[in-house]
Amino acid sequence: MKNIFTLILAALFCHFTASSFPHLSSPATSEFAQFRSNLYIVAADGSAFLVDGTLTQYDTDYSNNIDGMDARKMFNPSENFGMLRGSTVLIIERRHTIEENDSIFFKMWNMGTTTYKLELVAVNLNKPGRVGVLEDTYLKTSTPLNLNDTSNINFSVTADPASRASDRFRIIFSTIVNTPIPVTFTSVTAFQQNTSVNIDWKTANENNVEEYNIERSADDNNFVRSTDIKANNSEINNYHWVDAYPAEGNNYYRIRSIELDGKISYSDVMKVYIEKQNPGIKIYPNPATGNNLNLQIINQRSGIYEVRLMNSFGQIFMTKTIQYPGGSTTEKIKPAQNIPKGIYQLEIKTPGGERKVINVVF
Repeated sequence: MKNIFTLILAALFCHFTASSFPHLSSPATSEFAQFRSNLYIVAADGSAFLVDGTLTQYDTDYSNNIDGMDARKMFNPSENFGMLRGSTVLIIERRHTIEENDSIFFKMWNMGTTTYKLELVAVNLNKPGRVGVLEDTYLKTSTPLNLNDTSNINFSVTADPASRASDRFRIIFSTIVNTPIPVTFTSVTAFQQNTSVNIDWKTANENNVEEYNIERSADDNNFVRSTDIKANNSEINNYHWVDAYPAEGNNYYRIRSIELDGKISYSDVMKVYIEKQNPGIKIYPNPATGNNLNLQIINQRSGIYEVRLMNSFGQIFMTKTIQYPGGSTTEKIKPAQNIPKGIYQLEIKTPGGERKVINVVF
């Protein structure tokens, strides 16, 4: 039933956009401004199928009042997604050209407990100083939108009633004039080093920045703030942060700058893949040098680990106590004196009292 209704919906949507508005036949090259939202259900295999959508067109000849140029939303038995104007829900609307600020208030209902995708397609809305964001009142996030291309945002509806609130989403357009040149990210990199991920970035035009937020995501859609770093606002600005506990698999990072006047900018998204690590205690490299030996503890019992480096005669060259919180961690082994060439034993005493001995070649 849902698939049949989706076909009917797609046919009606195409009818309105093609026959009622014939000058939209080539939106990619037209000077016509429009904003389209498509609601998809995302299946477990990652595929998606359309369940509803809206269309807003902008022109100086159109009115912001509801009239015969607008199309009311037809309710359907599955998911519904429309635009709220007063007490009226529309699926297609024609509005006056955005002059400074504007908004689209979405209304959704009959939502299932699943993952959805919002495909937000903007055409010719990118004007100097104009920004657009999708506000999610449930997650309390504001996601910047590309105003002349497509932005994809995944979201979930759960058992929490607030996650299916009818007024969860809205689009806010605003125009910023006579503002200083925004900060520019001249370089952003993320790379794995041992079990951690290093984040480095450089900026230009930095004279009005309050702080940077490093945000991390597992799916490139839902980002969570990991840490805050105060801005230098100096002539040369280089920043560095280490994610000591990245997740196994894909880790996505982006940097958000917050200026003193509240303006927000984002860096490009960076991806680092962390391979799954087998539990154990190991060292690297082996053979080693006196200033380059690392002990790695992976998915072991948390607690205090006691480490000793000895030669075959029992002479101790180093002792160290490690407070291991769990997960994966790497500790630098630095002997207190020069190490003659030979074979040594690294002894590790675990919180459970077991002793593990690893032969090390220097």
